[in-house]
Amino acid sequence: MCQSCAYPGLWNTEVECKKMTKMFAEEKLLLIAFIFTTFNSNTNVLVGSVKLLDRSQNVVDDMYKGCREEAMETVIQSGLLRRELNKSVEFQKAWNANTQCSFIIPGGIKEHTAALSAYYSGDKQFTKEFNSQVETMGENFTTYKNNFHFKSLHFLLMDALILLKPRQCKTGYAIVDDLQIPKLGSAVRLAGFTIVDTDTDLTDLEDSTVLKINSCYFINLEENICKKNIGQMLLSPTEVFTVEDVGRKITDDADYEEVVLKHSSLTSRHNCYIISRAEAVTSAHMLVPLIMVYSLFSVTL
Repeated sequence: MCQSCAYPGLWNTEVECKKMTKMFAEEKLLLIAFIFTTFNSNTNVLVGSVKLLDRSQNVVDDMYKGCREEAMETVIQSGLLRRELNKSVEFQKAWNANTQCSFIIPGGIKEHTAALSAYYSGDKQFTKEFNSQVETMGENFTTYKNNFHFKSLHFLLMDALILLKPRQCKTGYAIVDDLQIPKLGSAVRLAGFTIVDTDTDLTDLEDSTVLKINSCYFINLEENICKKNIGQMLLSPTEVFTVEDVGRKITDDADYEEVVLKHSSLTSRHNCYIISRAEAVTSAHMLVPLIMVYSLFSVTL
């Protein structure tokens, strides 16, 4: 019987016992190292699929001006959120990822917090699909109505941005692995919602591209989704930036490309598509040019 090792009574010989004790000790050290690394490492925001678009692109950039209450009723009371959740397993999974957070943003409801948490906690596949639809489904009312399947999430995120609009601008950073470098002085915006890092102590920058974004329309995530020390903020495609600088940066640790974006304005190319009366407004706008053409044709005759 082994008596002089850490696990007496488990092994037949002293040598076998000491051997296993050493193995357990090494595994314990590896586990401790893993836990320490996981919870103390500086994790950079890597936005591999980020796109900078010309401001004229047909992104879903609705700011719900003049229809907030109607939009809220459509999403919550009329059950749009529930229906969209029922149609997407990935949306459900993201929505339920942080249910223990009971914080409610100023002027908001629990669904605002759930929406912010869903975007933050959603897996890559979900956020990629959501942003892909945000980028492409704002062409017209019909496209939005029939093919945009995250109307409720978009509204809640945008409404949270409006409620939490900051008093001061702030700079965020994102390491991008594939980006078409914009022209200096051009006006650009993000193709979808984007999380950026507020920590300037970025690592692993060698041969990468860093977006340095000065935003005046963002949400500090850690203050609003019960997450501590994450140092990240959420940006939206409604904000337009001016490309202030593009160039190589060389430091003691890395050589990388930096693109500096500065807040310019907010843009919303369509409004209130989420409610049915938007269809009538869109149809009326399309009718005006037709009437003008008909009038000119009649005069010619």
